[in-house]
Amino acid sequence: MPDTRDVFISYARSSEEEAHRIAQSLRQEGFSVWRDDELPAHRSYSDVIEERLKSAKAVVVLWSAESAKSHWVRAEANTALEGGALVQAMLDGTIPPMPFNQIQCADLKGWNGDVASSGWQKLQSSVAALIKT
Repeated sequence: MPDTRDVFISYARSSEEEAHRIAQSLRQEGFSVWRDDELPAHRSYSDVIEERLKSAKAVVVLWSAESAKSHWVRAEANTALEGGALVQAMLDGTIPPMPFNQIQCADLKGWNGDVASSGWQKLQSSVAALIKT
């Protein structure tokens, strides 16, 4: 049985620092978070990612210029969209690619960890709403 987590974070490797900061902040808010730095050495990463993605109640997709071009991030975002679990955030001002640009997106450009910022409040409240359902 897969390890279940409330939140799955999808991001491009160049945004690893931001993904770590967001994961830590969500954990401090009481959410259970999974990101790919927890991939086990003994299993296929695609199998593990698919399990974690499908078991997450909220999938936070961190959009950047690099992630918008990533087939992995787009596939993860699409799975989240189809499952009603998508929460989006822009890290560098890059607008999400189609069809994700039709859905509201939290603005975390330059976010330094301030949980009072409007972008963080939008992301956190969306995650909380999905976890409760």
